[in-house]
Amino acid sequence: MSSPCVLVRNPPRTNLTLELPLISYYEIVMIPMSLYDVGLYLQEAGKKFANDHENPEIESLVAKVGSDIRLTVQNSIFVNSSNIIVNSAEETLRIFERLFFDWVLAPDRPDIDDLDEDVCINPHESDFSSMVLICDGCEAKYNMSRLNPPLSRVPKGDWYCPRCVAGRNWNTCDPRIGRSVKSASFSGTVRSCKVILPSEGLPSITYRVMSESSGLVEYWDANEVDSCLVGDAVDSVRCLQAISECRGYGFGRDSGLSGGALPLVLDPKVSDRAAQAALSSSVFKDTVSACVSLMNPPEDLSAKEWTQVISLLICKCSQSDDLQELASKTEAREHASLSTDIMAFWRAR
Repeated sequence: MSSPCVLVRNPPRTNLTLELPLISYYEIVMIPMSLYDVGLYLQEAGKKFANDHENPEIESLVAKVGSDIRLTVQNSIFVNSSNIIVNSAEETLRIFERLFFDWVLAPDRPDIDDLDEDVCINPHESDFSSMVLICDGCEAKYNMSRLNPPLSRVPKGDWYCPRCVAGRNWNTCDPRIGRSVKSASFSGTVRSCKVILPSEGLPSITYRVMSESSGLVEYWDANEVDSCLVGDAVDSVRCLQAISECRGYGFGRDSGLSGGALPLVLDPKVSDRAAQAALSSSVFKDTVSACVSLMNPPEDLSAKEWTQVISLLICKCSQSDDLQELASKTEAREHASLSTDIMAFWRAR
């Protein structure tokens, strides 16, 4: 998988010419990172853990790889003004998030020997003889005859896969969601989960359990849920740090798995100049996200989603012709009043 993100490699180790002067590059990119550096890191880790697949250090390694890839793409977007490069970088990130979640983090991930980007995302022997569609969102391949409902011909225009339409993240894939649990004092069904990001220490995951009879809600940790599951056991959660940083992929409403990343203006990895450039191009995306959120019941919206809706409404109102005219009249009136006061002051002197 090629990427224009190699433009942000350290200057001593690259012959590529940056679009911006060297000093401007370092004003924008606070922490340089490249796919080359990530590749070297993976090679060294592969040698170190080749015969030790259960080593707990692997979980922090997985989180670091995900974080470094995202940083590489962000650096590439921040440092380049070309639409072609920005679009390619964003496409690279979409593909990476799908592969990273489906092949590394998801509980139903395929075996290493079955990893093949050239077949259907749910591999089947008929993939080689049937028509395969490519999702315009995540670039994944789907066997037309095995879709639900199946397609008999290629659809016109853009086509988005079921996972992109619904959204795919840990809250939609956790095998505990929807399962019944029973303890000595409480029984119910696991409804959803959230990742808790403490100020210090490692993240943890909590599950919302609702009693079917009384409607009471309790919050359990992963160990409590695993020990009280009714029926078959499930594998324990691994790579929780990586899960907390990976929001999955797709266009479905964000289920609020975690609190989200720091705002760009507060992120120490992003310079002020880069944050302003990124924020100026995010209005359309935020508008679409807010519209999708409003399609759900109001009581299901999180505080972050309400804040986003209100902010967009304020932005929209501030751009109306009536408000702009009122602002101009107010500014002109205040300017005239101030000019009169200034002239009176100088005459008095």
